[in-house]
Amino acid sequence: MNLYTLILALFLFSGVSGLIYEVVWSRMFAVLLGTSVYAVATVLGVFMGGMALGSWFFGRLADRKGANGLRIYAFLELGIAAFALALPALIHLSNWIYRLLWPAVSESSVALLALRVLLAVLVLIIPSALMGGTLPVLSRHLLRGLGSSGREIGLLYGINTIGAVLGVLLAGFYLLENFGLRKSLWAAGGLSAVIGLLALLASARVPEDKANRDENAEGSTQYSRSQVRLVLLLYGLSGFLALALEVLWTRSLMYWVSVDAWAFTSMLAAFLCGLGLGSVIFAPFVPRLARPVLVFGVLQVLIGLATAASVPLFAELPEVWESTYADWEANDPLLRKMALKLSSSFFIMLLPTLLMGMSFPVVCRIYVHRPKSVGSNLGDLYALNTGAAIFGSIAAGFWLIPWLGVQKSILLLAGAYMLSGVVACQVEFVRGIGRQLPGLTAGFAMAAAMYFSIETGPAVLQGKEFRGQPGRYKLLYVNEGAAGSLAVIENEIGTRILNVNGIITAINNFRDMQVHRMLSHLPLLIHPDPKEVLVVGFGMGSTVWGCCQHEVDQVDVVELMQAEQETARYFADINHGVIEHDKLEFIEGDGRNYLLASPKEYDVISFNAIHPRFSANLYTRDFYELCFERMSDDGVLCAWLTQNSMLDAEWRSLCASLVSVFPHSSIWFSNPEHFCLIASKKELAVDLEDWKSRMARVGTYDDLRESNLEDPMVLLGRFMVGTKGLQDYVQGVAVNTDDLPLIEFARESKRDEKSIAEELVRMRESVLPYVQSSSLSDRERLLAYEESSIWMMRGQVVEWYDRASLAARCSYLRGLLQTPDNQDLRHYLDFSWLVHRKVSRLIATNPEDPAPLAFRGKMLVLEGDLAGAESAFKAALSLSPGFPPAHVELGILHALADQTEACVEVLASIVDRVNDPRTWFVYAESLRRLGRAEESALYLERAKAVEPAVAEWFQLRRELLQVMLKQR
Repeated sequence: MNLYTLILALFLFSGVSGLIYEVVWSRMFAVLLGTSVYAVATVLGVFMGGMALGSWFFGRLADRKGANGLRIYAFLELGIAAFALALPALIHLSNWIYRLLWPAVSESSVALLALRVLLAVLVLIIPSALMGGTLPVLSRHLLRGLGSSGREIGLLYGINTIGAVLGVLLAGFYLLENFGLRKSLWAAGGLSAVIGLLALLASARVPEDKANRDENAEGSTQYSRSQVRLVLLLYGLSGFLALALEVLWTRSLMYWVSVDAWAFTSMLAAFLCGLGLGSVIFAPFVPRLARPVLVFGVLQVLIGLATAASVPLFAELPEVWESTYADWEANDPLLRKMALKLSSSFFIMLLPTLLMGMSFPVVCRIYVHRPKSVGSNLGDLYALNTGAAIFGSIAAGFWLIPWLGVQKSILLLAGAYMLSGVVACQVEFVRGIGRQLPGLTAGFAMAAAMYFSIETGPAVLQGKEFRGQPGRYKLLYVNEGAAGSLAVIENEIGTRILNVNGIITAINNFRDMQVHRMLSHLPLLIHPDPKEVLVVGFGMGSTVWGCCQHEVDQVDVVELMQAEQETARYFADINHGVIEHDKLEFIEGDGRNYLLASPKEYDVISFNAIHPRFSANLYTRDFYELCFERMSDDGVLCAWLTQNSMLDAEWRSLCASLVSVFPHSSIWFSNPEHFCLIASKKELAVDLEDWKSRMARVGTYDDLRESNLEDPMVLLGRFMVGTKGLQDYVQGVAVNTDDLPLIEFARESKRDEKSIAEELVRMRESVLPYVQSSSLSDRERLLAYEESSIWMMRGQVVEWYDRASLAARCSYLRGLLQTPDNQDLRHYLDFSWLVHRKVSRLIATNPEDPAPLAFRGKMLVLEGDLAGAESAFKAALSLSPGFPPAHVELGILHALADQTEACVEVLASIVDRVNDPRTWFVYAESLRRLGRAEESALYLERAKAVEPAVAEWFQLRRELLQVMLKQR
């Protein structure tokens, strides 16, 4: 291998290691400084600022007479490797400094920003400066002549960027998942060390930089100094626009490719791939360009057009890719998701970034025109572009998105690219500001026409709620802000959804509200006397409201999205205006970072983040260790856990992470996909009389009653597994940690969901050993509620995963036979007091609608009020003769009441017009009783073929009716 090829190969692998560093460093700093937009911007700014500083400084160092650029490059790589090994210790030091100084600066946003900048500079400035110096130093070494400046530098930059693509793919799709952060960092450090040593050995063959062969030669250029400087400024603007666009494309693609680790990997890889390929492809043609400034201008205009085209292309993603990968879902859903993320990112970004990459060697051809100042010229160019990119990223996130929204911001930047291209084209031919005004006016008009002619809307409209479902959802609120995109969506039945960056984080339906109320009330009831409460994640505000109903002194809520204070009003029916509550302290920030820094001690910590796969800094052992440190001796932690889209090993890892830290833990059932994991320093102990007293308080009782959880027996009946059972359950399971974030790379599989839920139900233990009560009747009642709750759990699993509603209702009926007054079970059979209230409102709102009247009759049958039920059915039929639901339920009523002839008379006209196995079965039973056996067998066979559980259902309905009649 000749020296030239070796250098290109070294710089390729330098790109690989460089992006591994960037990915790993950003994750490590997310743990230290948090994931708020301000913390992320701080780290990015310092990193890119260091790159710009290094490019400027080492470019000048390489230009010194007698300097050996290859040797300097070798020492830069060795220095980077040394810092890679030292980084964990530096992070640890920064952690200590942050915790030490945080109390003094936490009240001042300026002081907190200054501390974050200080820590980022402490750790990142030197290695990022070393990385920034590699391109100008190697370019100085490789440049063989003025005419080839664009070719050599463009090739070098392109190869390094392609290496960066390989690095980000390697890190995102393999290294982090299989080896973790620290080992990935060591791998990158080892690679840098090998590159440095090889470069050092190779430098011995080049005692003097070949680019110094003619130090006194002056390069020639066809452009004046002012023209060159203008091109330099335009390229700086291009850096600003490019990184701003990366931010904007990423925010828009979130609604299609989601926000997990693989999605970010795909988007970054697509962006870098375009830059690298564009530079490599175009570099060989650059020396032959007669008018490079004109070419640069044309490229800028084309970038603008391609960027503008990306906006309507977002709307095409669903149709194009869902049809392309439709057959992949069944065979390999994970591969399909990865292919969607990569192909979607390339579909949007590849063309404009290819053109951006082509611009780099062209600008080098224009600006790098003196052999003896190659390093400093390129250093200036790279530093200006990188430095401007810092402001582009900040401007996009903090100014453009809040001002214009994502898509309008993309169009504005597209117009800026086009306008800069027009300016560059005029530089080629026209001198003097006055002469350029007509062209500038035309360029501005073209950009403005494009801006206003392309239809745009909030990025959330690209989300799955709106794709292909016109009219089903409406957008009530949207805020495309610096911290993220927040939306409130309402479906056709009035259910409201909180959507953050394309992810559904909360829903105000009954089942989700049961989860939120358990997250607030359960840990506060378990703690003997809670005073200080921390809630991580505000969401709809319902969890915080529940906490405020207890006799606590203060409830602190830490939330990344400050705009959730605005969305709270859309969920006022469940949070009751809690934002104004005198117990509440709203803290904008990252919950993990807050726990790291704040010295405050809490009695209860409850958190309800988005899916663990999207919560990089939560659900790890390290996070739970922070919680443990911040909890009082009687402290209780309540963690929301879901096994949605997870494999069994991944779900157990979630549980193991908490169990590995806390000596006592338990799982409580909310529904088959949502669980509360309770952890504490002391063993679970329930004083039943105290629970009764506290649950009966005004506010607490009312809130729990809205989810049918106001009865202590119902809530205690949701206990599933205690400490010993949970420890056995996770025995030998890998733990999810900051260093090895296993859950972040969850396989997104539905395969194990049902089996996980079924096993947890099979493991179910009694809560009685943890309950302190001297009342025999209470203990007997609790046993009955435990028996009924196990039927509730089994029924929900069947309904949730098998969609077998009648089989599920059989389980609910069996449970209700144990505890007939159980409002929780009554709700799943559609006749709880909450359902009564809803139906009464519907009847009052539209008294001419037969549907709610028929539904009321169905509820009255379940309660044993047969006369009231018959009256309701007949009222519905008087409004709409032949109304099928009323006919069906009236026929079932007659069958349950052994009114055989009346059942046949009611159902005869409708039995063949409805697709309802219940109707067929009760009609068959009635026919059998009337001696019409042959006819009965036909309907019975039809019913059992569709619903095997129909006979069991009818028998259980009979039994329940007898119980309800006795109660009346």
